[in-house]
Amino acid sequence: MKYPFPVKDSIMWMADHVDLILVFFDPIGQATCKRTMEVVEQLNNTHHLEKIHYFMSKADEVLDERDRQRVLIQITQNLATRIRNSHAFNLPTFYLPHEDDGGLPCSIPNAIEDVCTEIDKAIN
Repeated sequence: MKYPFPVKDSIMWMADHVDLILVFFDPIGQATCKRTMEVVEQLNNTHHLEKIHYFMSKADEVLDERDRQRVLIQITQNLATRIRNSHAFNLPTFYLPHEDDGGLPCSIPNAIEDVCTEIDKAIN
């Protein structure tokens, strides 16, 4: 995809002006595409290290548990050589609950509250 501005430079500029950096990996799209990995690596080679939090979004789109584990492993393997703070690495899964599911509980772990907690901590 082509953009009319330098995407990586824009993200790095924004990183200098925020208190929190949330990186969302989409299991359906190209979660580990080259540009995303380059930005993650660049962010990890700066003073932004403590501001970065990783999440796999749309976890409910991968219905089979084995497939979801494969996606998580693929993301983790791609990040392993690019992040500096790997001992504290965490990749929770989350999704936006569907209103049309009839209120049925979903067996897929949803860390949406963790996302909100990280945002609240950054704000306060």
